[in-house]
Amino acid sequence: MTIQEPLQPPAQDAHPIRQRALVENATCVLHIGAPKTGSTAIERFLVDNRASLAAHGFLYPASIERGFGHHDLALLLSGGYPDWATPQDRTLDQLIEAVVAETRLAPEPAKLVLSSENFYWLTDPIAVRGALATLGHRAADTVVVLYVRPQERVVESWYNQIVKAQGYSGSFEQSIIDYDTLWDYESRITRWADAFTPEHLIIRIYPDEAQTELDVRRDFAGILGLDDSSLTYAAERPNQRLIRDLLEFQRTINQLPIGTIEKRRFHKQLIALSSMASTSLLEDAPLHTHETRTWVQERYEEGNRHVAARYFGRDTLFAGETQRHTSKPCQPVVLSVEKLSLILSWILMTKPGDQ
Repeated sequence: MTIQEPLQPPAQDAHPIRQRALVENATCVLHIGAPKTGSTAIERFLVDNRASLAAHGFLYPASIERGFGHHDLALLLSGGYPDWATPQDRTLDQLIEAVVAETRLAPEPAKLVLSSENFYWLTDPIAVRGALATLGHRAADTVVVLYVRPQERVVESWYNQIVKAQGYSGSFEQSIIDYDTLWDYESRITRWADAFTPEHLIIRIYPDEAQTELDVRRDFAGILGLDDSSLTYAAERPNQRLIRDLLEFQRTINQLPIGTIEKRRFHKQLIALSSMASTSLLEDAPLHTHETRTWVQERYEEGNRHVAARYFGRDTLFAGETQRHTSKPCQPVVLSVEKLSLILSWILMTKPGDQ
């Protein structure tokens, strides 16, 4: 395998030659997520390698970047900021004008690269197509890149994210219901295919956690056809999870009648404690029960088959998808007095003002 070919997770038929040809003939590469498929890692990679990207003819706009990605553009195209997001002052027109100005400063015509999982989650593809047209990029000149991940795994990761960062206070089971359509890949992909045509979509399989030799950042670099030897890869994970006990503590905070931003007050402290949980009394119990896992598998099975047939030419979308797990029912997490004392002591001792 050459360094310019995307890394291949098992059972993934990505057609790397066709993908590179698509990118070579495009004027815009739009990475839309999906959520919890390494989007922040990809965006951090693109920021860290902005100069290398420019040398290879790609522009990753700094003028509208926030949190490594282009989330403000995606959110404003969706109609505005949700209550969990911190708004910025510029309008949609001003963001578009900023990209136009930055494009004009490029020494030669460059392929525009935009990235935010909010495109997939919240934004109408037709609105995105219109914004790109304003920027001078036709749908026929745009490549849309989407990573997908087995729903039974992604719902766990998503629950962790919405509790720790978005103020969600419902149970894991309730979150599966509340975000049911988010993981209907067939329906979501169809909307993007209708706006940009199926031929301009690149669907990739997000590497399983057990596939430690694979890296979604290198995979994305391969899609762009970049020489891996010239690129920088940050060592730390940019979006760390909370272990189950701390997740339950944060969920309790989320039930308080305060704003979402205030609910995240202890975010960094809880993340730090989570990384050291193996040396404490805290535990990381599973979220799934046998019932929830089976329900999720069956809910999306048919749609996954359609995506697999359309974009991969096979019967199943994910490796091992036909297997049925038999995990034991897990018990609700109850934070003991000892655990609560430990967590509260950590928060008090690590307050930024005391360091």
